[in-house]
Amino acid sequence: MATFRIAIFAVLALTLLTTAGVTADLTESLKAGKADLKSAGSMTFGPDGVLFVGDSIGGMIYALDTQDRSASQATAVEVTGLADKIAAMLGTTADQIQVNDVAVNPTSKKTYVSVSRGLGTAAAAVIVRIDPAGKLEALSLDNIRHASVALPNPVNASTGGRGGNQRIQAITDLAFLDGRLYMAGLSNEEFSSTLRAIPFPTKYLPIRRVRCPLGRETFLRFPSAR
Repeated sequence: MATFRIAIFAVLALTLLTTAGVTADLTESLKAGKADLKSAGSMTFGPDGVLFVGDSIGGMIYALDTQDRSASQATAVEVTGLADKIAAMLGTTADQIQVNDVAVNPTSKKTYVSVSRGLGTAAAAVIVRIDPAGKLEALSLDNIRHASVALPNPVNASTGGRGGNQRIQAITDLAFLDGRLYMAGLSNEEFSSTLRAIPFPTKYLPIRRVRCPLGRETFLRFPSAR
């Protein structure tokens, strides 16, 4: 995990020197519909309230329009017994809840938590939003503006052994910078540790190759709006 983060930040530093920023409404390319996440893991925010979510089990990355664009001052948020409160909201018990990642919207300062409701690969994916007052709500994925992109050759699922199910490591970290989403994870390619760069929104940015300090470079695209 630490190695993946080093790789991401090395590429981000290079991108700062070689790529100009793009001013655009990222939500223009998103379409309303059900975001059928099989899992919710690593997350990061882009501009305009767009939340990127890694779905390792489904082998996908989703861009979700949270419609959370109202600016707010940063305040300390303390939520005690988070797993218990999420479980109560979802109608289950804390032992059936797994918190996978946390991301803070830099504009609204609301906190987003990726959660598995249930155990194993059949667990349901849930995104929980926490406002500065500590109020919890589930982000509805039934009719949300979104886009998604499939990962090529994600690592196969495996059971047992010391490593457990490797498929959950298909996406281990996400970072967004200058119109590109960077993703680290495992694949079935020759170099199992991969770094992927995804332009977003696609219609504003061409693919540019960058030197990858770890594994193999892979370039993907989110679909453009028509």
